[in-house]
Amino acid sequence: MITAIHQPSYFPWLGWMDKINKCDQFILMDEVQLSDRAYQHRNLFLTNTGQQKFLTIGIQKKGYFSKKINELLINQDEPWQEKHFRFLENNYGKHPFYNEIMPGLELIFRKPYEKLIDVLLDSINISLRLLNISTPVILQSSLNYNRQKQKSDLILALLQAVHSSHYLSGKGAEAYMQLEDFAQNNIKVGFQEFTHPVYEQKNSATFIPGISCLDLLFNVGTQKAAQLIHE
Repeated sequence: MITAIHQPSYFPWLGWMDKINKCDQFILMDEVQLSDRAYQHRNLFLTNTGQQKFLTIGIQKKGYFSKKINELLINQDEPWQEKHFRFLENNYGKHPFYNEIMPGLELIFRKPYEKLIDVLLDSINISLRLLNISTPVILQSSLNYNRQKQKSDLILALLQAVHSSHYLSGKGAEAYMQLEDFAQNNIKVGFQEFTHPVYEQKNSATFIPGISCLDLLFNVGTQKAAQLIHE
């Protein structure tokens, strides 16, 4: 049983989607804190002039640094749904597969949300469906584990909670992982090998990697996008 673990992301990038596609189960870390510089509540998209642009879901800032992701409330004073919808319409509306993809996204822009985690889960599930990825997603908060653990020890505790035999890690975790602890607990560790697919981006003469998976979908459609992810 291969397991990967990651924090949630708003319409994740292709490396995130590649990791979930390569495992048998995926633990979504909803009991960690939000990092303003990370991609949990935002992601990059392209404008119609080929510039990178963050779409961000505003959160209530009071005390957010002491709260877990699944406790964060959305700032209801910011019309983020309308802004994100208009951005996609204005900057992707003339893309080859806009009319195929956009109806599947409308839930995000119409549903009333209070918590950030609910938006993130919906955006992830929509992305999985569009890319034909069926890996089960398990919320960290649903597991029975020692919540005092941190970093490498936390990862190990989560893997033990789901009785995993293999852990698929991102390469960035090599710096802090205590690999001997995993070996002692009969868990094999592998590191993700990911080559970013290159595809034609309508509004950029030079390919720009690392942005939301929606960019791929608007440009090439669900069938071709799924093929690229599953290759």
